[in-house]
Amino acid sequence: MGTDNENEQESRSWSPQLPNYDTPAWRYLDFTQLISILERQSLWFNRADLFEDPLEGSLSRANVETREIRYEDTEIPPSVLETLSQAARQHRKTTYLSCWHLNNYESAAMWEQYSTNEQGIAIQTTVGDLIKSLTDKPGVFMSGEDTPDDADKIDRTITFGKVQYIDYDRQLMPESNLYAPLFFKRLSFEHEREFRAAFSKHFEKLRESDEADFMHNSSENPAGVYVDVNLEKLIDTLYISPTSPEWFSEQVELIKERYGIECDIQKSSLDEDPVF
Repeated sequence: MGTDNENEQESRSWSPQLPNYDTPAWRYLDFTQLISILERQSLWFNRADLFEDPLEGSLSRANVETREIRYEDTEIPPSVLETLSQAARQHRKTTYLSCWHLNNYESAAMWEQYSTNEQGIAIQTTVGDLIKSLTDKPGVFMSGEDTPDDADKIDRTITFGKVQYIDYDRQLMPESNLYAPLFFKRLSFEHEREFRAAFSKHFEKLRESDEADFMHNSSENPAGVYVDVNLEKLIDTLYISPTSPEWFSEQVELIKERYGIECDIQKSSLDEDPVF
């Protein structure tokens, strides 16, 4: 762990790490999920507490176990410190994520994990184009950019950034920003190399109703949300699974024409014949 001063400074200034905008970003999915994106012209954002990782969106063990020591000179009562955990627990129930894989190349592991049949597809875009595709709408802004003073003009603020992988038993994460736990994961998931888009319905709802009512009404938190996306900006190339048959490649070509998508289509290079 770093020194208390280093941790305090990092916590105050924390924001998610943004890679270069030309960094390739991949979304591995099956054919039906691609059709859903094209038909709805939207991306599915999953609620943070419903991911398979049970520690998704939680503070690290190091954060919780060292809390009293780190805050002992602040005269903050333990009951108040406990609200840090309560806030993180509640925030992940109102926050929605779209997760992408950062890589300059195809990932055999991602094909295997997310393409369970012979009809797998990978959308390749860039970090910059993904951000543009989701914020290309009046009232939708990227967190950290200049936004209007008039809150009525802000419909949604989306936070973008890389996931950082840490040892949850030994390393701290910032506690001053509710989004921080959603951009940290355990080292066991480092192979995922995630880039995330996240927004909270909690903050959107507070403009319309009383905070206490919303915080305790879980029925207002759906399992996921469809978010409008500009397909022309989003899709650069569609990659076809290395195990897919020839007829499937032809089907993807037909779908491209049907929806008028201007993008390249490539068969995965992972099935190429060896060269001796």
